[in-house]
Amino acid sequence: MGGEGFLNRIIAPLHYDAIIDEKMLTLIDDLDKLPSIIEFGNEVEFHTSTIFAQAVHHAAEHRAQISDILAANDMDLLNLDEIDLWAFEKWEKSR
Repeated sequence: MGGEGFLNRIIAPLHYDAIIDEKMLTLIDDLDKLPSIIEFGNEVEFHTSTIFAQAVHHAAEHRAQISDILAANDMDLLNLDEIDLWAFEKWEKSR
């Protein structure tokens, strides 16, 4: 019934993300490669290292947006200053 359409709208983006992840992993061995991608209907080339840097930056921007939305609604649950590579490394070594 109507639930199937709703479920497909949730699953389809996850499937698409998995496909993108697989494609990105094929690029990781050559960070100086210039793969062609379609951006806003135009074929463009970027160094693989630039694509990975943008992905990391994009993810960081989303974390900042989520943190700001929570704080603006008096739910100061996420302190981004506490989430960094150094803290993660210390945590990993302590396990």
